[in-house]
Amino acid sequence: MKITDIPHTLIFLFRGLPALLLAAFIITTAPEARAAVVATDNFDSYTVGTTVVGGVSGTGWTAAWTGQNDYVTVVGGSNSITYTLDNGEVRGGGNALKITAPSTSENIGVLERAVPEITDGGDVFVSLIFKIKSGTDTDVDHYDGETFTTNNNIYYLAGDGDKSPTHDASGFAGYKGMAGARLAGGWVSINNKNEGKADGLIVGQTYFLVIRYSGWNTGYQGYDTITTWLNPATTDEGVGTKSGNNTSNDKTKAITREGNTSPYGSSKFSSLYLNTLGLNPSSRFHIIDDVRVGRNWADVVGIPMPVVNTITPSSVMAGNTIVVAGKYLADVTVTIGGVDAVINSQTDTTMTVVVPPSLGMGTQDVVITGPGGTTTKSLTVIRPPIINSATPDTGAGGDTVTIEGLNLEDVVVTIGGIRAAVVSQTGTTVVITIPRGLATGAQTITATSNAGEDTIAFTNTSPTPSAPDAIGITPLDSRTGATVTITGSNLVGAYSVTVGGVAAEITSRTDEALTIVIPGDSPTGSIP
Repeated sequence: MKITDIPHTLIFLFRGLPALLLAAFIITTAPEARAAVVATDNFDSYTVGTTVVGGVSGTGWTAAWTGQNDYVTVVGGSNSITYTLDNGEVRGGGNALKITAPSTSENIGVLERAVPEITDGGDVFVSLIFKIKSGTDTDVDHYDGETFTTNNNIYYLAGDGDKSPTHDASGFAGYKGMAGARLAGGWVSINNKNEGKADGLIVGQTYFLVIRYSGWNTGYQGYDTITTWLNPATTDEGVGTKSGNNTSNDKTKAITREGNTSPYGSSKFSSLYLNTLGLNPSSRFHIIDDVRVGRNWADVVGIPMPVVNTITPSSVMAGNTIVVAGKYLADVTVTIGGVDAVINSQTDTTMTVVVPPSLGMGTQDVVITGPGGTTTKSLTVIRPPIINSATPDTGAGGDTVTIEGLNLEDVVVTIGGIRAAVVSQTGTTVVITIPRGLATGAQTITATSNAGEDTIAFTNTSPTPSAPDAIGITPLDSRTGATVTITGSNLVGAYSVTVGGVAAEITSRTDEALTIVIPGDSPTGSIP
């Protein structure tokens, strides 16, 4: 069921603020470097059931809350709201603020609080969490879980002294069931289903709202660009980037509205001002919490988690370096396989990291931790094979030799350049069969992996034997995946069998017989 019979709305305005010290805006290479947050209030210091008007808690404000006593009430308990960001930070909890209005009329100013006046034209950010309630006089939860298309709205305006909701720059939540930006008489929304965006706002659901006041117009001296985000991740500041009015990279998360028309836009930012549309005291209201005003994204949203796009190379020897590429990497630490890794160089988008020399082979977790959280990726650590011994160190074709050492689990073994059949293999031991066909005398056993190779001397004690001689195949007709037996002589030293040019797995061997599995990609028909 859609709610179509509920008119309700709220409006927030921000009035101009005095210039902050230039030192607060020095650009550094740290990701999302924080200036001092301008002002915050989470309402936890106020008494439940009382008006917030006259309240002076919170930080950074230059005056107490002012407004209409009867329509801004501190609530708690079951009315408490929370929202968890992608970096794990929980916004809200504890007390919150219930905002209503004396009637459903538009532009009813119910609340205001001054901040240090911002007049430098730099960007200003505001964030808060909110829940919209639209019920009946007897059941305030009646429409919880439903979307709505009527007005239950708050405007968040950059108040500049004249408190003009029709001229000042504003974000909004609840206008015809949408959230978005309003300026110069125009409304653009993030979640307008009719425009191919997300569904409308849901009654009783908690949302996270972020607004940026920007686009300082040097001609008429005012903020004339508003960007609003709904439920953004800490890494979503960029989706507010747009080309042309009313557009953004992702309209399910952010939308931008430009004015570019005098006298529209706020000439400064000096207070947070709330106007309402469509609210009433009994059944149509907003609950808000954790209000923050700042000069950058990190002030009001938080430090993003590290983002890792690539790790190069993906397989590396312990002790060598890797290059990690992504975002928000300038202030992170790294562990690989649970061991602290040394970072040789580091920027916001890339860093060079030394893989700890003590790590063993195999897949290792690469854990990257920053102020905004932790990101985990994986890396394959490889090590060159090490041969300590070959026992016995002499033998003839068909005999077995045990090779002992380290990092042998993935090696290929050759003797005198001929590949040896592997009987068993672990990281420290490989048992091989000496291939037939070797010349008598000194030979070299070589163990090779993608990390390198190692060798050890070996002596072949018998003269070169006859080549393998296959005289029969049973059955003669078969299919891929089936087992076939090859009979003949001198077969135990055979190190490879191909079927139609495709290597087959040897599952057992004697001097008189080999058992193989027909490979899956063998051709059909009569094949060698």
